[in-house]
Amino acid sequence: QHEVIRGTRFGLAEGKQYPAGYALRFDGTKYYVLKLWVQQEKTYYINKNDENSEYYTVFGKKVIEADESVRFLNPIGFARGMPSKTHLEIVLPDFPRRYYMSLFPNQ
Repeated sequence: QHEVIRGTRFGLAEGKQYPAGYALRFDGTKYYVLKLWVQQEKTYYINKNDENSEYYTVFGKKVIEADESVRFLNPIGFARGMPSKTHLEIVLPDFPRRYYMSLFPNQ
């Protein structure tokens, strides 16, 4: 499980951080399943744009095709790697705050 936080001035000593949800990445998948406390009934998916990119797209819907491949629909935002390489910054334009997902799962 990857911790998701929201905060102001993230990464700075005076910044405050608040738990905001979690993300999961299952064995054999290349995407994250995102759950935010503010919208517990919704599930979002974070999928890397391509193997060499540091950018991801956040989707609102996942479709499993007949051949068991996964396709995502309804892009609602994006994520990008932070310079520290410890978190993804998640930007959802319809939400007033930024979210940050740890790239390292909790033990």
